[in-house]
Amino acid sequence: MESRNFILTGSAAQYYWKGEGLCSVKTFRGGAAYYNTGKGNFRVDETSFLLLNDGSEYAIEIGQRKPVDSFCLFFDRSLLDESFYGIGRTDNYQLENIGHYQQTSELFERTYPLAFLENAMVPLISNHKVLGAEPLWLEQSFLSVMEVLKELQNNDRAARERLQALRASTREELYRRTLKAREYIHANSERPLSLQEIGLAAHLSVNHLLRCFKQAFGMSPHVYLTKLKIASAQNLLKTTAISVSAIAEAVGFISLGSFSLLFKQHCGKSPEAYRKSQLPGRFA
Repeated sequence: MESRNFILTGSAAQYYWKGEGLCSVKTFRGGAAYYNTGKGNFRVDETSFLLLNDGSEYAIEIGQRKPVDSFCLFFDRSLLDESFYGIGRTDNYQLENIGHYQQTSELFERTYPLAFLENAMVPLISNHKVLGAEPLWLEQSFLSVMEVLKELQNNDRAARERLQALRASTREELYRRTLKAREYIHANSERPLSLQEIGLAAHLSVNHLLRCFKQAFGMSPHVYLTKLKIASAQNLLKTTAISVSAIAEAVGFISLGSFSLLFKQHCGKSPEAYRKSQLPGRFA
């Protein structure tokens, strides 16, 4: 049977598309892309990737001054079902029911830190032009990505169950809204945010938002926002020659002093020292 696993790459400064797609992973370099699925809005930049469900209807928009490079994976339905089939089932059950795979239930559509996929994505990015036409190599590479996605989805299920609500349906809805709050922070991390604004976007009261966010993700919205800004700053320090003060402003810090202090707290060294340790001699 012919596999529908495939890689789609592109480069554009201005782009818009709307339609239905396969289960997919979206990554970008050189800028950000914005997605709307009808259930939420997502910003995908160089530090993150987006997971979308099979059959999901969405719109993508890129509006940048310089071209943004995309590298997206699209998964065959059969690979998706087989990969997620084993979750929660014993080895004996799987051996006795090979080929009788149930359709995968809806996955958590969300962004994740790109670092989670780095080991699985590097071979694909490096070799897809040469080996991408070989079905066996492509399927094995996609399975490596799928293993990471299964682990991340299991983490999401565990986070959902940490929410202190008696009914499973209530936990499901609360987690969906808490994820929406998280994505809102991600999409607007470069500007000042308030709990009221985030809660309004996620349809949660301020108290509900703060409690659920901490229960699900183990940190407050403010700590999560700071981590996002630091990750963006790390990427700019590694990949550009932009001044430290300009980076602090670009990622949304109010002052250079607060940026330097928080960066050192999170990374163990100053922004200048971090840059030198990542790219020795490049900016000397």
